[in-house]
Amino acid sequence: MIHSSKYQPRIYPVNGDGAPVEIDRAQSIDPTVSLNREKIEEIGNSDIVGFVKKSPSVGYRLTQLEYGSMEFWRKICNKADSVNTLTLDDFKTPTFDIAAFLTDDDGTFRGTLWYPKLRTSGFSFSIGDPDAIIERSFDLVGEEAVVW
Repeated sequence: MIHSSKYQPRIYPVNGDGAPVEIDRAQSIDPTVSLNREKIEEIGNSDIVGFVKKSPSVGYRLTQLEYGSMEFWRKICNKADSVNTLTLDDFKTPTFDIAAFLTDDDGTFRGTLWYPKLRTSGFSFSIGDPDAIIERSFDLVGEEAVVW
């Protein structure tokens, strides 16, 4: 889980009309990387013969406090900043990048973490009780994680 006062991720719509923006009110980001490779074994051989490489997957769960803004929703759908209505079809094909500068506790730049061509695989809302703050969570998936 990434949680730091110095970590300020931005979202970059890939094929849309919207400009990149900082992701506001993000509470946590939980990236997971899976190499997606399968062992090749042979009958009568106790050793692994090799591996079949498949496309790796990068899962990315972002939790954000609900604050009544459509900004992040528009960015993951690659819609213009003037759009006020979204449908489920708007989530089908858009891709976007998420990147953040990496700094140490003194604010010294250490690198950039980049998740290119992410897609939305799901989202949910969590309401603990009638007085609780509403959280919205986004499940994103891609094939790469790059650190510069």
